[in-house]
Amino acid sequence: MQPTVASRPRAFRPPLVYALVIGAVLATAVVVDLATYMTRHRDEVFPGVEAGGVELGGLSESESVEKLRAAAGVADGALTLRDSVDGREWRFAPADLGLRPAPETAARAAFEFGRSGRPIADFFRSQRARWRGVSVEADPTFDDGQARQTLSTLAPEVDVAPIDARIEVDSDGVQAFAAEPGRQLDLQATLDLLRAHAGSLDSGSIDIAMLITASRVFDLANVEAAYDLATSGPITLTWRRSSFSAEAEQVAAWFSIEDIATDDGGILPSIVVDREAIRAWLEPIAEQIRSDPVPARFDVDLTSVKLVSPASIGGMLDIEGSIERAIAVAYTDVRVGELAVQEIRPRAGTDALRSLQEVLPIAQAHIGFEGAPPGMFANITAAAGRLNGAALAPGQTFSFLQEMGDPLLLEGVEPAIIGLPADGIGHVSTAAFRAALLAGLPIDERHAPLTRVGWYEPPIGLDAAVTHGERDLRFTNDTGDWMLFKVLVDQQRIALSWTIYAKTQPRVVRFIGPTVSLVTPPPDGLAEIRETEGIPADAAVQAGWAREGALVVTERVVSATGGERRDRIVSEYAPAGDLILIGGAP
Repeated sequence: MQPTVASRPRAFRPPLVYALVIGAVLATAVVVDLATYMTRHRDEVFPGVEAGGVELGGLSESESVEKLRAAAGVADGALTLRDSVDGREWRFAPADLGLRPAPETAARAAFEFGRSGRPIADFFRSQRARWRGVSVEADPTFDDGQARQTLSTLAPEVDVAPIDARIEVDSDGVQAFAAEPGRQLDLQATLDLLRAHAGSLDSGSIDIAMLITASRVFDLANVEAAYDLATSGPITLTWRRSSFSAEAEQVAAWFSIEDIATDDGGILPSIVVDREAIRAWLEPIAEQIRSDPVPARFDVDLTSVKLVSPASIGGMLDIEGSIERAIAVAYTDVRVGELAVQEIRPRAGTDALRSLQEVLPIAQAHIGFEGAPPGMFANITAAAGRLNGAALAPGQTFSFLQEMGDPLLLEGVEPAIIGLPADGIGHVSTAAFRAALLAGLPIDERHAPLTRVGWYEPPIGLDAAVTHGERDLRFTNDTGDWMLFKVLVDQQRIALSWTIYAKTQPRVVRFIGPTVSLVTPPPDGLAEIRETEGIPADAAVQAGWAREGALVVTERVVSATGGERRDRIVSEYAPAGDLILIGGAP
């Protein structure tokens, strides 16, 4: 029997090829659609993409920029910086301020959506935008360095310099003007504003940040007030019972307002005082104010000393101090003050009387003047009267001219012969010199006469000439006690005596010489005739006799407890002829 082969029925299954075909068809469709979609929107923003609420699908990047600008109200993309105080504006390309403007940034982000370079992923992202919509966000960019450079360049134009307070003076007076503050670009704050603006679509302008800058001089009201006060009227300065006034116009001329440079390079309007003008006003007053001190004068009878005339204090105007007083008074409402006067105390006050008791004569010099020409006796008497009773404190230096004063101002003096070789003043100064020599006192200044004078000899070489304002006789009291000078004119003996009184004389004085050399004869010829006022018109008086010239040296030796001191007294005389005075014009 033959086996029977039975066949099994085949199950139904879709052919694999169908699936593959379907897959291929679908893939092809996707690829085709992708290619078609991508090609169609190659230069456009994919549909469904928006930025900042603005639909940009189907627009090119540049069209997207314009649409975004229009939506933001920024037509040309420029950014304006504005000074909110005065309204000034400066326009810049955003890039100059370090900004990538929001329209450009957003348009670029929208265009780049779905274009990452991964086709399948980009396709699905574009489709998602197509069907669901996508909103892109653009990250703003800000270049701090670029913005800083631009703002630094702009700053000088933006800055407004402060105006200092000032003062103007004219015929109507003085007026002060207040200061005005300045403004300065606040660089860092403005950079912060720009950084915050990056990516914004809200505005095309920014109010820049400013700093207030103060003026160097912000208030001159006090200067105005001080100037008004200083020039408001006359001033008066007083001294004792005298008063001296400067009129308002004169005072006003002393003060002015000038710009003064300060240490920090600024200018400060200040009140300037013309001190020289005040000095010129004070100089005539100084002549009226000045008074010489009057030393006390004493008299001695044996050893008893009494006060003859009291001392009085002198005064001298302190010019610099009075200038300060005048300025200070001008700044007051009272406008009255006191001059600055420096007191000059006398060399010997009344209180010296206590120290002059029980004195003894320690040195005395005599000089005769028999046959003196008219006027010489009067001058000797005037000078002796002025110096008689003078006192000298321990350690003090005696000045003949200071003690006597200007010989032309002595009461009873004959001015016609002052300055001649035998004017009478030389008699008194020579007597003082010889007394000081005999007392062993240090001689600080002494001048020999230009020519020899017969009344002074003998001895030769121990004389002293004085000339007001030029040559003086000065010696110092080194005894440690007060000294008193008694200067008398003995009309019977026709001689002048100068006596020095002190408590002790602990020293011995001796002289070596004189040594005379370089003797030169007097000039030959007729006598010198000199016309002199004060001599009667028909009179002729011999005032000098012919004398040889010579060089005379005398040595003084002073012996005291502390040792020995030697001085050389040198006198150089020129030869001289006879001198005849005749009457001159009155």
